[in-house]
Amino acid sequence: MKKNQYHKPNTLRVAIIATVFNEAETIVPFMKSLLAQIYRPDEIIITDGGSTDKTVEILDQFIKDNHKVPINFFSVKGNRSKGRNAAIESTTCDLIAVTDAGCINETSWLEYLIKPLVENPTIDVVGGWYQPIITSNF
Repeated sequence: MKKNQYHKPNTLRVAIIATVFNEAETIVPFMKSLLAQIYRPDEIIITDGGSTDKTVEILDQFIKDNHKVPINFFSVKGNRSKGRNAAIESTTCDLIAVTDAGCINETSWLEYLIKPLVENPTIDVVGGWYQPIITSNF
């Protein structure tokens, strides 16, 4: 949201963006948690950094099977920052919520993130929390 610009919640457009890399084991629960948000985003943008496992195939199938929210998915060679920047550049939404694959976002995560921004237009950034999906000792 542009500084000092107030948007009514019913006209506010919100995107969720995330980068992924070799998330075959966790991508489906992660995506389901995004689609289960109480405050439904206007779009979800996922960038893949060159996965070598089945992440891309699983995500392609997930997108074909789920039409609740537009999901844009594309590859961006490079690090997480390049993927996030590409996702940010591709959206036309007013607000952008950034999260990470390999986690589960509670159903109220997006709602709590955008609430302070809507209530106080002088706020530029809000931080949040999500639950990681642990599949290894790393």
